[in-house]
Amino acid sequence: MPLGPPPPPPMIALTKHLATDERPEANTESLGSQTMEGVAVTGVRTTRTIPGGQIGNDRPISIVTEVWTSTDLKTIVSSKRNDPRMGEQTFRLTNIVRAEPDPSLFTVPADFKMIDSGPKTIIYRRSQ
Repeated sequence: MPLGPPPPPPMIALTKHLATDERPEANTESLGSQTMEGVAVTGVRTTRTIPGGQIGNDRPISIVTEVWTSTDLKTIVSSKRNDPRMGEQTFRLTNIVRAEPDPSLFTVPADFKMIDSGPKTIIYRRSQ
């Protein structure tokens, strides 16, 4: 009798994890608009609450996340997450320059050489 792959694991754990009564409650609120680092941003605060007893906790756990996004830059300019299990995590985009970059950043250095040696091309930069 040929041996095939083992049967998949039972779906009990996945089903239990996805049960609606075990999802953390989440509330989202708008924080309005403001300027950060010279860029217009809009903020959203999301608070998720893990009920007491859900993950071995005796009291509810609140996780608060604030995200400030620039629609012009299509990126997050600032975010802060406060989770009592892991502490506070912050991110802030700073020194935003909206001007064109210096063209010299895209110029090949003068001592850069490309040597064609048959089927392979070797690129190197001479050291000083």
